[in-house]
Amino acid sequence: MIEQEFLLSKFISPGARIELEAIERVLHDNGSEKKIYESKVVDVIGEDRLEIFMPIEQTKLVLLPVNGEYHIHFFTSRGLFQCDAKVSNRYKNGSLYLLEMKLTSPLQKYQRREYYRFPCMLDMEVRELSDEEKRGIDENGEFLADEDIKGNKAVIVDLSGGGLRFTSATPFEPKTIVVCNYVLRRESGNKRLCIAGELLSCKRLENNPGQYEQRVRFMYISPREREENIRYIFEEERKKRQRDS
Repeated sequence: MIEQEFLLSKFISPGARIELEAIERVLHDNGSEKKIYESKVVDVIGEDRLEIFMPIEQTKLVLLPVNGEYHIHFFTSRGLFQCDAKVSNRYKNGSLYLLEMKLTSPLQKYQRREYYRFPCMLDMEVRELSDEEKRGIDENGEFLADEDIKGNKAVIVDLSGGGLRFTSATPFEPKTIVVCNYVLRRESGNKRLCIAGELLSCKRLENNPGQYEQRVRFMYISPREREENIRYIFEEERKKRQRDS
């Protein structure tokens, strides 16, 4: 769900990482294409303008066209934000290549990908935390994952920034703390995540004997891990839009 409008200068700071997605196929200096580019905010010029670094792809500057229109997603410590904007100017300041972006829609907080359950089919291993791991959480206040974690075979059927739903032949009792070990196949490379969470529900699947549907709420998840899940959802939804267009 998209929330109320926000002031750009209050919620977006220099250094915030962003993604730019062309609203329509636009003509670049090296051809016509529609892609996603990563960049960072350099400065907030006003409530409807900001300065960003010109994107770089494979060590080369990407000269986004003046008047090209983009969806912008902001990744900040205060959550995800989005707006639409167009390139109003591009220029060089010293050794920096910059773009000035003019907002064409209000800045809004975007929480859909944190709580929206994205349908998927991902292999996973899941098991209850060991007593040693639980003691580690008590002592450190966080779950220190081991990449060699093994567990029972499962399949994630939907995923969000805050949890997941899976099916498996092994049932867990509600309120059990489990660790979920799975791989996200991202455009930037595969990302393995080992996240601990609370088992919220478990029910037998009537149409699939011997299988159980179970839901997990992530309890011990780092900002990086949450962002990996959200970025994966961004990419997969974008691929779906491209297939459907």
